[in-house]
Formats: sequence, C-alpha cells, structure tokens
Amino acid sequence: MKINDLKKELKNAQTGDIKKALIETYKQLSASQRAQWDDALLATLRHEPAPALDPDALFFEIGRFCDQATQGLYRMPNHVVTKAEQARWRVQVQRYFKALDAITPDDEAFAQSVAVMEKLVSTLSYAAKYALFNTASPFAALRQSQLSLFATAIHRRLALGATRQNLGAVCDWFARLVIEPQGSAGRLADALVAQVKTMPAREFLREIVKEKRQNMPDRARRRLDLLAFFLDESLDMTAEGVQTYWQDEPGQTEILDFLFELYEAGHLDAWRLAFAYATKRYGFTPSANMARRYERLCETRQGNGV
Repeated sequence: MKINDLKKELKNAQTGDIKKALIETYKQLSASQRAQWDDALLATLRHEPAPALDPDALFFEIGRFCDQATQGLYRMPNHVVTKAEQARWRVQVQRYFKALDAITPDDEAFAQSVAVMEKLVSTLSYAAKYALFNTASPFAALRQSQLSLFATAIHRRLALGATRQNLGAVCDWFARLVIEPQGSAGRLADALVAQVKTMPAREFLREIVKEKRQNMPDRARRRLDLLAFFLDESLDMTAEGVQTYWQDEPGQTEILDFLFELYEAGHLDAWRLAFAYATKRYGFTPSANMARRYERLCETRQGNGV
C-alpha cells in the first residue's frame, strides 16, 4: 500500500481502530526492527519537542559514530556498540543530517559542521563498499543518494567562500572519496562543478586542480584530470579539454574509462568529441554498439542544426 492510500484509510478510520492497527503492526516486527523504530515512534506519540542543539556534543557524537563504524563495531558483535544501537544506525544518521542541516552559515559552528558532514558522508561512502552496517547499500537504506549528499556537502563548504583553502579542500575530498559501486566519478565531478557558481571561481579551481594533481597517486590524479575536463567544458573549452585530457598516450582501457564517465554524466556532446578524437589521434577501436551510438549522436546533432 502506498503512503497516500494509507492516509486516505486513516482519514476515515476511528481512533480505536487506528490504535489496534498500530499494535498489530508492532507485533509483526522483529526485536531488531522494534529497536530501530522505538525512538521515533515514542517521540511522535509523546509529542516530545526536539532537544536543544548542542553543536559540540553533536560533533563529538558524529565523530564517535564514524570512528566506531569504520572499526566495524556496527557490523560485528562487540561490547562497545549494543545490538540495539547497531539496529538503530539509520535513525541515528538521519538525525545527524537533520541536525547538521539546521546549522546555518551565520552560525558560529557552521564551519565545523561542514567538516563533520564531509566526514559523515565519507563514512557512509566507505560503508557502501566495505559493508560497515547490516545492509549492502547504506544510501538506499537512508533513502538518499551519495550524489545528493556529496552535492549538499560541497554547497555548504563553498558557502564559506570560494577561497583557495575551500576549493583545495573540495579537490582533496573529491580525489579521495570512496565511490559507491553504483556511482561514477563523472557524476560527482559534474555535481561539484555545478556548485561552483561563477566563471572566475571555476577558473581558480582549474588552477588549483592543476597544482594538486602533481602530488596525487594515480587514481586520485585521474579523478582530478576528469574534474579539470568538466571545468574546461563549463568554460566553453570542450574541444581544448578533449585534446589535453590525456597527458600521455592512453591505452584502450583508459579511453573507455573516460568515455564511460562522460556518458554516465550525460555529457553526450563531449562524449562525441572525445570518441572522434580518440579514434583519429590514438587509433581507438570501438565496439560495434559504441560506433552505432556515436553515429546516432552525430545524426541527432545534425538534425538539430548544430
């Protein structure tokens, strides 16, 4: 039954019937499921007001949660995190994000809240790959996406100002963040660039990316090269970006990886240009399906008079 259908049924139901339905539903829950929902259920029934926000206590609690989760204490039996706490991790994290969102840029604690949110998103990202909780997909369990939480965290970081320090922190985080199995670096890079609102700030970020890539390990450097390309594209330098993306002559796998990221991010014009350049300059041999996709994109572009 959908939520709207339930609302319609409740609208015409008697109070006594609603109570009976709630009790019968609760009986069907396992002990772990009851532990997961008890706090929210009791708070609603008792009309309890939200506790006053203590930022220092909140940041400490989130930091402890992230550290314990990374140690696997929310996954395996231990004497630190109880079974009830393990079952309630989702409710805890939802409360954390709600409390962090309530801290606005004019609050003295905002700068610290930005770093704490980044740590929380990083922990969930790590959990998406290494199963730190009782689910293979923590973002799906939270009814959130890594992409949306990443974009929110970037937005809050840049609300502090598009300074060298903040833009540098954005670069470092993007380069090292664990990407969930269903995600892509291209979509994250696209979301990051979208949060950098002005052309001068994008040009400044492009310079910082060039500097930082020199001292990064291979995987992080490839991510920053992808970010640099998306910045070039946003600055109307797509053709130049395609030609300078590969610092050295790429192999077939590197070309395919780049084309995959462009396609996943929905940058089809850039995909078409990169495909043509790689084929002509580096002798890239596409699959028959990829070649047909390229032809269709060219036909669509011509049909639109572009």
